[in-house]
Amino acid sequence: MIVTVIIPTYRRPQDLARCLKALKQQTRLADEILVIVKDSDTDTWIFLETLKPYSLPINAVTVCVPGQVAALNAGLNVTQGDIVAITDDDAAPHSDWLERIEAHFIADERLGGVGGRDWLYLGTKLCDASTHPGASKIVGRLQWFGRAIGNHHIGEGLSREVDILKGANMSFRKSAICRFTF
Repeated sequence: MIVTVIIPTYRRPQDLARCLKALKQQTRLADEILVIVKDSDTDTWIFLETLKPYSLPINAVTVCVPGQVAALNAGLNVTQGDIVAITDDDAAPHSDWLERIEAHFIADERLGGVGGRDWLYLGTKLCDASTHPGASKIVGRLQWFGRAIGNHHIGEGLSREVDILKGANMSFRKSAICRFTF
């Protein structure tokens, strides 16, 4: 499988550098990394020009329209991957992030999307669901009247079917979304 990572970014080159460092340390490396950059984001463009030492398969994609949705659509329009993994520029995916994503898609060809929890810092301490006082078994649900329940950062328990994946840690089989845009 070809795995593409899409990273929308805007004026946070230090965060993007940390994200790319985490992608370089993956046990299953990305085949393609698309960094989506606003045309007016000079700081990020300067950073990307100095990126040779990372030796990652990075392609910068320019977007002229503001917003996360426009950035994601720009990436989806050019992706080469069978699997499209999306993360935020201020995220640092765990070293087995892509390996685990790929394993899920290989294990079930009917699977259209995979997501996961995102861990947050509370002060200076990394907090996972088991240490969070508000841990929840309800994650990624859309209620009948339209209210979305995220809770991706405090989810506890085993994998489950959800209605909503969180942008910092979501992936899709390209064939499941190729005719759609966000």
